[in-house]
Parts: sequence; structure tokens; C-alpha cells
Amino acid sequence: IQSSAIRKCLAQLNYEVIAEDILEEKGHIYEIIVADFTKQQIQLTEIEEKFGPKLVMNKNQLFYKKWKHELNSLYKIKQNLNPQQHHDRLKEIDEEINLINEVI
Repeated sequence: IQSSAIRKCLAQLNYEVIAEDILEEKGHIYEIIVADFTKQQIQLTEIEEKFGPKLVMNKNQLFYKKWKHELNSLYKIKQNLNPQQHHDRLKEIDEEINLINEVI
């Protein structure tokens, strides 16, 4: 499960992200999300949902490493898609690439 899906679900259940951390172990990068229930409705922006409301405010070396790796993966996928057959998927990939570039 992607961390963005977890953040989206937490917000829908009125859980506010109160802390986040990013760490690397044995070549894998993990995001740690700590959330607390609130009676207020939680609204995350697209950037907060994808990158983490706390992580995006405190970008560190691992944050950049993770998202640069994601960018490289998206570029590789994009190169292997046929523009006529995969027009919609290419559009999604371009939007994701633009969003990542905006943040990093």
C-alpha cells in the first residue's frame, strides 16, 4: 500500500497526521506515519496526501532520494509505453512527474 492511500484513508476517518518520519533499512525506504483521532474533518492537499504533510515541510536527504527514485521509475515506464495505445496512462504519468518535480 502506498503511503498516500494510508493518508487519504486516515483523513476520511478523521485522523490527523501528527508526525512522520522517513528511514532507510537494507536498501528500502519506509515512511512512518503517526496519526491521532480528531473530531474535526481533515482535508489534505494533493501534495500533503502524496508526500506527507509533515515530510513535505521537513524534506531531508531520504525524502529526495525516494522521490528521485520514483521519478526515474516513471521515466522508464513512460519510455516503454506506446503513445497511441497508452495515451491516458502517459497523461497520468506526466501529471505525476510534474507534481514530483514541483515538490523536489
